[in-house]
Amino acid sequence: MPFAYPNTDRGTTLAIHIKDLIDANKGEFDTPIQDVFYGKHTMTPRSPTVVVMSGIMDRTLQGVASPGGRTRNEISVLVDVMGADVLSGEQASRLAVDKLAEDVEKLLHTYPNMDGLIIHGYVRRRDPGEIPINGSMWRAVRLTYVGTSLTYLSPPAAPV
Repeated sequence: MPFAYPNTDRGTTLAIHIKDLIDANKGEFDTPIQDVFYGKHTMTPRSPTVVVMSGIMDRTLQGVASPGGRTRNEISVLVDVMGADVLSGEQASRLAVDKLAEDVEKLLHTYPNMDGLIIHGYVRRRDPGEIPINGSMWRAVRLTYVGTSLTYLSPPAAPV
């Protein structure tokens, strides 16, 4: 699908789009996601849960156009896939969260330009670990999604 410049250079815009995408598909996974939130949470009511938040954004100048310069942006979005299943044991809960994170990653890769918000994006890193939630340690996988976009520092008179 062709896209019009500029894309977005706002991390929150991309993060909310990813959150809404996961939320709209949360029942489609082998292990259905119970809740999808924006921003870090230390309390969450149900498992598994996904938390999405804006991450680091790098911007480089890609030429100058009057009145503003064109920039290439690398926008990161952090997607934490978390779960706690105390009845199944550590090995089974670790495996369940790892598989769910891979399923979320696959979903994100089916929308490479996130409906025109970016030129292209992908999960650059998958980092398993644990996160303290509700006073206990939940199994977690942090996906670092990185999207590339082109924008202008200020709107140009005419695209160059």
